[in-house]
Amino acid sequence: MIILDACTVEGMSLQGSSAELLRALREIGIQRVGIPWPAMQELIAHKAMEYRDAHTSALSALNQLNRRTPWGEPQQLPEIRLEDAREHWLDEFGKLAEVIPVSPDVLQQSMFREANVLPPCKTVGAKKTKIGGRDAAIWLSAIEFAERNEEETIYFVSGNTNDFTDGTEYPELMAQDLRMVRDRFVHLTALDDVVSRFAKPCEVDATEAEEALRHPGAATAISDALALAYPRQRSNRIPRSSQFGVMVDPADPWRVRAVGWWMGLTAQLTAVDKVQGYQIGWHKWCMSTTRWLVVGLAQIAGRGPTMAASTWEVRLLFSLAEREDGTPFTILRSFKPEAPSTDHDVNIFEALVANMPVPFDADPFTEDKLELTRLERDLWLDVTTAKDGWAEQP
Repeated sequence: MIILDACTVEGMSLQGSSAELLRALREIGIQRVGIPWPAMQELIAHKAMEYRDAHTSALSALNQLNRRTPWGEPQQLPEIRLEDAREHWLDEFGKLAEVIPVSPDVLQQSMFREANVLPPCKTVGAKKTKIGGRDAAIWLSAIEFAERNEEETIYFVSGNTNDFTDGTEYPELMAQDLRMVRDRFVHLTALDDVVSRFAKPCEVDATEAEEALRHPGAATAISDALALAYPRQRSNRIPRSSQFGVMVDPADPWRVRAVGWWMGLTAQLTAVDKVQGYQIGWHKWCMSTTRWLVVGLAQIAGRGPTMAASTWEVRLLFSLAEREDGTPFTILRSFKPEAPSTDHDVNIFEALVANMPVPFDADPFTEDKLELTRLERDLWLDVTTAKDGWAEQP
């Protein structure tokens, strides 16, 4: 188990290579990755506070603008959504690591250590303010996990050498904490140290990687994954920030925002970039940034299930060794789908639609399925993008 301190996670980009490799180790099953509950709460709180402070600053600036604008109705800022922000970051950090629970005993010991200024707790400032309760809880949670999982080696990763030391020598109390697990407790101060133990860079043929991703099973898996990532909504009235771009009717293409997918149908790989190879365990694995044109039935306000296409950029982890049975892959991270923007994409969309049966009794572009003229489309788009970016109910 790789156990990450809060400062280690804060020091990395969730879209960076270190985070990708951690997700890869976790997905492949080489190592579990965990964050103690106190550290997870600290990470989420920092992000929520940044959002709260930014909202407060924006509200102050908007009030000043309204006071100085001599015309029109005052502009309004959306209400702050702190709980939604916390849920978002819990989900984002959860993609990187599981949460290691903190027991009541650990919480009691942590508060006792802070009250009595016992390592890793300490005092700061002229008033000798006691701090370090969370640090003690993080440290003791890692120790407790090691004690309860006797078969696992623990890689504790923290750059906080002031409180946890660098792992070469500990205060007496912290050394006593480790007495039962010292032979399988590896203390590291940098994430690169632990990642390099399990993932060795190696050469990968970019052409071979691209050929593996063109396996028919990969296209099906991508279209299914997109439908799962942006599922059909119970209502079309969702914030514009949650909507995504699609193109409909390849014969007369127009772009609009959708609120979900009824189902994915197929996909075609359109670009492969940034191919990296790693020896992880006994297998060679590839990471690559890929771009797909995905076709499916989209949920669009004012219409029934509508044949549509999006371009979707995803960072994939896959093994070349298993491609004969279909290329298994893991989506390490992805970006919001966008409406196709090139003639090449439109041509692919048209070809894919022409070669697939419509999974409904009638073609979704006939008049009984709400076919719109260009003028009607323009009017409809004006309505659905109005009111602070919220879509109208159908």
